[in-house]
Amino acid sequence: MKSDVTSRKFPASSEEWEAIIAEAPGEDRPPTPEEEAAWSSGVVVKEGGYPAVRAALAGLPT
Repeated sequence: MKSDVTSRKFPASSEEWEAIIAEAPGEDRPPTPEEEAAWSSGVVVKEGGYPAVRAALAGLPT
């Protein structure tokens, strides 16, 4: 069974893309408390590959 995430279709028109971008948090819209909570356990690793990601995740509280 395919998951819900993989079966979603990409937006077909530029208007649909613009609507999605407008809904996303950024300079003009701060994140909601729910978004902040969902992102609180995330890490951003720009270099270092899998070892860097593992090290960054190991430093997070569980």
